[in-house]
Amino acid sequence: MGSMISSGVFMLPASLAPFGWNTVGGWIVTIAGALVLAWLLSCLTRQVSDADDMIGFITSAFAKGVGIMAS
Repeated sequence: MGSMISSGVFMLPASLAPFGWNTVGGWIVTIAGALVLAWLLSCLTRQVSDADDMIGFITSAFAKGVGIMAS
């Protein structure tokens, strides 16, 4: 599995090269989305300190039944 993942990582630039600068723009958008998601989760963690995970956030906001359905 490690060789499959590493070959995909090393071959990715070669497979994306025909798309040019659009690839760089896609990476920037993806990085920005990941940073926004990390910021959102940090804000949730500060506000709901008793939640252990994402299901804990859902349970504390709605109800236990909704948290179970989300898992």
